[in-house]
Amino acid sequence: MSRNTGGIPIEINMKSIDWQGRSIKLENVPAIQNQKKEIRVNIDDVIKAEQIYLANEYSLSPINFHELLLLHASPRFIKGGYIEQKFRFNKMLFYLWKEMEKVDYRDSYIYDTFKSGRAGPIPINLKRDLIDLEEKGFIELLAIKDGKKIDSGNKVLETLKPGISLRCQLTKKGEEIAKSLWGNTPDDIKEIILKVKKELFLIDATKLKEKVHKDFPEYKKTYIELDAL
Repeated sequence: MSRNTGGIPIEINMKSIDWQGRSIKLENVPAIQNQKKEIRVNIDDVIKAEQIYLANEYSLSPINFHELLLLHASPRFIKGGYIEQKFRFNKMLFYLWKEMEKVDYRDSYIYDTFKSGRAGPIPINLKRDLIDLEEKGFIELLAIKDGKKIDSGNKVLETLKPGISLRCQLTKKGEEIAKSLWGNTPDDIKEIILKVKKELFLIDATKLKEKVHKDFPEYKKTYIELDAL
């Protein structure tokens, strides 16, 4: 497997092994066939195909992996299984994406798309994903005021405003799936996830904006409001 140029683009089905050592069959993997009929595949495309395979196995979208893994992650002194406030979730996903760009997996994982606005970079599908994951019974969304759960029916994300925050937590079903996904994640990627969650788990909206400005100065001109909900 390598990064290839030249030849005829094709798609193949192939056998592989996941990170838990299980045999899996990948479908429609992009490949290149040269004039000698030799077939070469790109390792990045194989990893993406593995994500799609696992996503189909759990009735997920591949971008749900990062959401569930961040919820599951339990850095030192931090209990896993939940994230407080949507603005932290927004920026954890952003930092995870930027950290993955720094390593050899930057072209291997399927990410959400981020939009840059007055409240900084935000994953465009997170709101939809959280609703979908809750409907499937993988997570529970809670509206929190003064440290206590308040009744917001089934539209928690629509009730968020200053003074009312979001708590997103894995259900028992979701934890089982997230644990399995964690087992299928390379150790160096786990370390990145743990690092991102630890750094942003308790940070407030003001400090978070300052951190993004420092780490990514290109956002200084556009990220001018707090991502505070």
